[in-house]
Amino acid sequence: DGRLVFEDFIRGLNIFGPDGTFREFLPATAFVDILVTPGGRIVARVNTIEADRPGKEIRVFDSVLHQQAAFPFIPDEPRDPQVIKPFAGRFCWALTPSDELAVSYEGAYEINILSLDGRLRRRIRKEYDPVKISQEEIDGVKQRLRGRRADIPPAHSAIQGILADDEGRLYVSTYERTDDEQLLYYDVFDRDGRCLAKLPIPVTIRPAVWQRGHMYGLEEDAEGFQKVKRFRLVWNIDR
Repeated sequence: DGRLVFEDFIRGLNIFGPDGTFREFLPATAFVDILVTPGGRIVARVNTIEADRPGKEIRVFDSVLHQQAAFPFIPDEPRDPQVIKPFAGRFCWALTPSDELAVSYEGAYEINILSLDGRLRRRIRKEYDPVKISQEEIDGVKQRLRGRRADIPPAHSAIQGILADDEGRLYVSTYERTDDEQLLYYDVFDRDGRCLAKLPIPVTIRPAVWQRGHMYGLEEDAEGFQKVKRFRLVWNIDR
């Protein structure tokens, strides 16, 4: 309904109206990310704190943070504080207009489409060529080790981000670039999981919203200031 929900990572959620006025504060802890459905339900990724089951859950709440569902449990691997994994697979997710979650949390190219009660609706898998981690990236990590060791795999994971538009398409950012390294590829899937396109976007642009036939992305200029750029999407797909 136009509300803005802001998480401060420490105390909870601050909710503002469409005109920018503060509405309410909802105390919450351990939220890593949040998504909000058009109906006002709040979906959060939560770090579990139980000593016997460290990991992550997705939890669904109503608009006043009464929990309605929790799924799936993603156990954390045993960690060595002296070893960092800078290129480990990311947890990526997006909320579709039909109130489904697109979730990927492993290194392979696999996206699970889940209902808000945790049921698996469908699964997207795609063949891909792993992108080798460059020596420049490895050297950058080594500068920040501070006495620790780095566990560096031979290649990046398949997916580094997922966004959904208002028509249910998914935009999946990969690590694959064009030969000149200036463009990063995004795979576009329709609401049924069919791959529609392989979309190259300048590496300087960080897409944030795909809506109403436009993409809104962030770009940082030479002085370090961020600006929003809007791009028009034109579809020309042969069926």
